[in-house]
Amino acid sequence: MSGGHYNYACTHVDLFCCAVEVDLENQDCNCGHDGCITRMKRTAEIAETVSSMMRATEWYMSGDHGEETYCKLIDAAMLKLRKLTTA
Repeated sequence: MSGGHYNYACTHVDLFCCAVEVDLENQDCNCGHDGCITRMKRTAEIAETVSSMMRATEWYMSGDHGEETYCKLIDAAMLKLRKLTTA
Protein backbone atom coordinates (compact mmCIF):
# COMPACT_ATOMS: atom_id res chain seq x y z
CA MET A 1 0.00 0.00 0.00
CA SER A 2 1.67 3.20 -1.10
CA GLY A 3 -0.92 5.85 -0.26
CA GLY A 4 1.54 8.69 -0.77
CA HIS A 5 -0.02 10.47 -3.73
CA TYR A 6 -0.46 13.67 -1.67
CA ASN A 7 2.53 13.13 0.62
CA TYR A 8 0.35 11.82 3.45
CA ALA A 9 -1.25 15.23 4.06
CA CYS A 10 -4.00 13.59 6.10
CA THR A 11 -1.40 12.79 8.77
CA HIS A 12 -1.18 16.47 9.73
CA VAL A 13 -4.91 16.55 10.40
CA ASP A 14 -4.67 13.30 12.39
CA LEU A 15 -1.94 14.81 14.56
CA PHE A 16 -4.08 17.90 15.17
CA CYS A 17 -7.00 15.73 16.28
CA CYS A 18 -4.80 13.73 18.63
CA ALA A 19 -3.35 16.90 20.15
CA VAL A 20 -6.81 18.36 20.79
CA GLU A 21 -8.03 15.12 22.34
CA VAL A 22 -4.98 14.90 24.61
CA ASP A 23 -5.39 18.52 25.70
CA LEU A 24 -9.03 17.94 26.53
CA GLU A 25 -8.26 14.71 28.35
CA ASN A 26 -5.56 16.45 30.40
CA GLN A 27 -7.79 19.49 30.85
CA ASP A 28 -4.98 21.50 29.29
CA CYS A 29 -7.10 24.05 27.49
CA ASN A 30 -7.62 27.72 28.24
CA CYS A 31 -11.36 27.54 28.69
CA GLY A 32 -13.48 26.17 31.43
CA HIS A 33 -16.73 26.80 29.63
CA ASP A 34 -18.47 23.53 28.72
CA GLY A 35 -19.73 25.04 25.47
CA CYS A 36 -16.16 25.66 24.32
CA ILE A 37 -15.06 22.16 25.28
CA THR A 38 -18.03 20.67 23.41
CA ARG A 39 -17.13 22.74 20.34
CA MET A 40 -13.49 21.65 20.56
CA LYS A 41 -14.55 18.00 20.72
CA ARG A 42 -16.87 18.45 17.75
CA THR A 43 -14.13 20.25 15.81
CA ALA A 44 -11.78 17.33 16.43
CA GLU A 45 -14.46 14.85 15.31
CA ILE A 46 -15.13 16.82 12.13
CA ALA A 47 -11.40 17.12 11.40
CA GLU A 48 -10.96 13.39 12.00
CA THR A 49 -13.75 12.64 9.54
CA VAL A 50 -12.26 14.99 6.95
CA SER A 51 -8.90 13.30 7.50
CA SER A 52 -10.49 9.92 6.73
CA MET A 53 -11.83 11.41 3.49
CA MET A 54 -8.39 12.78 2.68
CA ARG A 55 -6.83 9.38 3.35
CA ALA A 56 -9.38 7.59 1.17
CA THR A 57 -8.72 10.08 -1.64
CA GLU A 58 -4.98 9.68 -1.27
CA TRP A 59 -5.24 5.90 -1.39
CA TYR A 60 -7.64 6.05 -4.35
CA MET A 61 -5.26 8.28 -6.29
CA SER A 62 -2.38 5.94 -5.41
CA GLY A 63 -4.28 2.92 -6.67
CA ASP A 64 -4.70 1.35 -3.24
CA HIS A 65 -8.52 1.67 -3.36
CA GLY A 66 -10.78 0.99 -6.27
CA GLU A 67 -13.59 3.33 -7.24
CA GLU A 68 -16.30 1.34 -5.45
CA THR A 69 -14.40 1.23 -2.14
CA TYR A 70 -13.50 4.90 -2.44
CA CYS A 71 -17.10 5.94 -3.04
CA LYS A 72 -18.34 3.85 -0.08
CA LEU A 73 -15.76 5.44 2.24
CA ILE A 74 -16.55 8.97 1.07
CA ASP A 75 -20.31 8.45 1.27
CA ALA A 76 -20.04 7.12 4.84
CA ALA A 77 -17.83 10.05 5.85
CA MET A 78 -20.22 12.57 4.26
CA LEU A 79 -23.12 11.06 6.22
CA LYS A 80 -21.11 11.36 9.43
CA LEU A 81 -20.23 14.98 8.61
CA ARG A 82 -23.88 15.82 8.06
CA LYS A 83 -24.73 14.39 11.47
CA LEU A 84 -21.85 16.24 13.15
CA THR A 85 -22.65 19.60 11.55
CA THR A 86 -26.41 19.55 12.05
CA ALA A 87 -26.36 18.49 15.71
